[in-house]
Amino acid sequence: MNQDLTPTKELVEEKVHEMFSRHKRAPAFSIRGFNQRDPDTLGQARVQLAVLKLREGDLDSLSEYARIARIDYREVLAWAEYPNAMKHPNLIELDEESRRRVQSEDRQQYLDWLFSTPETNE
Repeated sequence: MNQDLTPTKELVEEKVHEMFSRHKRAPAFSIRGFNQRDPDTLGQARVQLAVLKLREGDLDSLSEYARIARIDYREVLAWAEYPNAMKHPNLIELDEESRRRVQSEDRQQYLDWLFSTPETNE
């Protein structure tokens, strides 16, 4: 996996190849183009990466998160990119240091996932 953080179609393809065995890749690639509300390629790739992150190891959950993203893509972005912040309904009320810690933990957790090479699901 390259270390570029720009969410691109190529980054989505790399992650799908890492996460799915050959016979599951075609169904996984069916998430392409699901985000009709955001025609921006970078925005679409970002949402697709979020769906892949949340998929919990199977194609059924991948389809479910893709369905949710079609309704409101901000939901999957929040769950995938800001899981710790989502646990703090009053994040803005935290002191500056605590807020930064939560944001830093979220960022590191996402980067760890993005640049890990998981075992391919058979």
